[in-house]
Amino acid sequence: GADPLGPYTYKGRLVEPSGDRWMIDGSILQLNGELYLLFSAFGPRQSVYIAPLSDPWTLSAPGVLITGPEYPWEMSGGTVNEGPVALQHDGQTFIVFSASSCATGDYKLGMLIYRGSDPLDPASWEKNPEPVFRRSDENGVFGPGHNGFFRSPDGTEDWIVYHAVDFPEGA
Repeated sequence: GADPLGPYTYKGRLVEPSGDRWMIDGSILQLNGELYLLFSAFGPRQSVYIAPLSDPWTLSAPGVLITGPEYPWEMSGGTVNEGPVALQHDGQTFIVFSASSCATGDYKLGMLIYRGSDPLDPASWEKNPEPVFRRSDENGVFGPGHNGFFRSPDGTEDWIVYHAVDFPEGA
């Protein structure tokens, strides 16, 4: 409906066709007229997956691993990639994700760039080797991560919202 306060109808829980597993931080990517679920799950480390959707509440295939912790900046306090969100700008598609443990001042954001022709092919995603957003001790910002994007009120800019902690050592 048009009212963001509802009413709402429960459509069901997202479950992969191959079986139920722990999944968090789901968000939607719309690319080339298709819908995909981006999420974080274990396998064996907490990593980011993509799965096709047949409609906004039904996974049509199991998730495919597109990034897991591999660089030292993704392993502060724990080996974690989570919170994937899509950003589309100037004809390009990016996935921004959180890396390291959210309980540390070193939680940060990494980025994948879509370079291929099939979003379900891990080779279509290129990982930036450095984080794109990290702590700033001089500005008193620690553990910036788990973000979202939205358009400015006049529609001319992409804005980011994220959480952070007040202390260098984390939460």
